[in-house]
Amino acid sequence: MAEVIAEGAHDHPLPPRGRRPRYPWETWRDGQWRFAREGVDYTCTSASFRTAVYAHARIAGTAAHTYMVDDGVAFVILVHEDDPVPRYPGM
Repeated sequence: MAEVIAEGAHDHPLPPRGRRPRYPWETWRDGQWRFAREGVDYTCTSASFRTAVYAHARIAGTAAHTYMVDDGVAFVILVHEDDPVPRYPGM
């Protein structure tokens, strides 16, 4: 029979809810420019990936900047919304 879990008991922590993120947003939200290649780092279109970058930044309460580059997307997700944007290495 199922037992009653006492309040504050942590013997049976709940598993994370929902699905795992498709991309390592927490790792990428470090204020560094990154380049993701279409078909290698993501399977959607570059425009869709770019939209996902901005959506993640909005949900995380920060900002992002992107450039569409040849076969992918260059992007930076800031740690804090008011952080200065680092210079894009490709310029």
